[in-house]
Amino acid sequence: MDTVELDVKARIAAFAELERLDALHEGRIPWDELHKGFQFQGQKMFFANRAKGIFKPRQLGAALSIKTVIPRAGRAPRYLDQQSPRTREGSFLYDLSDAGPEDASNRALKTAFQLGLPLIYLKGVDKATYQPIFPVWATKYDEVSGHVELETTGSEFAVLRTLPDRISREDIGQIEAHYKNRPARYRLHQRRFSDLVKDAYGWRCAFS
Repeated sequence: MDTVELDVKARIAAFAELERLDALHEGRIPWDELHKGFQFQGQKMFFANRAKGIFKPRQLGAALSIKTVIPRAGRAPRYLDQQSPRTREGSFLYDLSDAGPEDASNRALKTAFQLGLPLIYLKGVDKATYQPIFPVWATKYDEVSGHVELETTGSEFAVLRTLPDRISREDIGQIEAHYKNRPARYRLHQRRFSDLVKDAYGWRCAFS
């Protein structure tokens, strides 16, 4: 199994476990649950790293997830993604690490972009609590501005990027299944829907 095929199969396993956790916790997964990771080919693999926003498991060749945390009380947002900047519905910007283009985390995210691999976005909704949004795709990678543009399943423009020909149709079909199921699942949990609406309006009154 080559590196790209391994990355794809690991993502399918990660998505399946996140689906379970998402249903169990109604879209608000505690970090302690996420930190347990998931099983892949007899090994434990992590979803994310507590200290880093961009995460690549040691077993993979490209980033698996990106993460946003809620700013501490009294602190201004440091990153674009903490301010929820949207370029259009279902599309948003995410800051690269400020360590520069050769930073290992940035290179891992760039690899995912170049290969068209789907990612997991763990959006902080409370202290040590995350809303999983997946799959998402990096559609633009801009080292000059220092951010990437990502498309979610909520975007009318979001499409599956072409994976290498050597990836099986079965694997692509499983990714498509997660892709198609996410918008429907958003509507199942009232608390999660509330968070999405509040986030869209920057937690301000929609009427005023």
